Amino acid sequence: MSLSIGTDELLRATKKALADSEVKLKQAHSKIVRQDAEDAITRSGASSSRLLADNMAAVGRVAENGRDVEYDVNGRWVDRDTYVSDLRRSEDTSKFFADAVAKKSPVVLRDNPFSRASFNLTKQMQLIREDPDLAARLRREAD
Repeated sequence: MSLSIGTDELLRATKKALADSEVKLKQAHSKIVRQDAEDAITRSGASSSRLLADNMAAVGRVAENGRDVEYDVNGRWVDRDTYVSDLRRSEDTSKFFADAVAKKSPVVLRDNPFSRASFNLTKQMQLIREDPDLAARLRREAD
């Protein structure tokens, strides 16, 4: 009984092992990209985070250095912070970010919320958060 394996059989076994390794590597990279995307979107405070994370994962890859994850933006590869910033600025996706919506919805004022006559702490905080320059001016102008 011979224990030797033919060259063809060895070549087939090697190709199968290589293909299996490539599949496992792609699956591992997909998990890494997915986790990176979910982490970035969660930290950004976006609503519809699953939708945005799906979007990011679909265009992400593990970088050539094997450590970082990068995302495709119209043919250029960027880091996740740049990608999330682009999402915030995009007309199509900015609606998912509360701070972007707040900037597009200016505070409507009838009275100065810093004055004694129309004191309103809620409006003051909203102004300080959304338009600090206007808040400072109104505070100076108050009684």
